[in-house]
Amino acid sequence: MNNQIVCTTPVLVGVNQAAKISGKSAYSLRMGVKDGKVAFVRSGKRILIHLPRLLEQIDREAAGGLEYGR
Repeated sequence: MNNQIVCTTPVLVGVNQAAKISGKSAYSLRMGVKDGKVAFVRSGKRILIHLPRLLEQIDREAAGGLEYGR
C-alpha cells in the first residue's frame, strides 16, 4: 500500500504566476499582499502567494458579490 500524497497543483507561486492562474493583475495581488489581504510567504525578496487560499478568497468574494481589491 502506497501512503504517498501526490500534489499536482503548486501551493506557493510567484506573483506573476498567481496573476495568470487567478485572472487578477499582478499589481492588485501586490497591493493585497501589502494590505495583508492576500496570504503570502517571503523567500528573500521574492513574494510567494498561497494559491489555494487566494482562489478560496476569490470564490468567497464572488459569491458575496464583492469585487476583489476594493
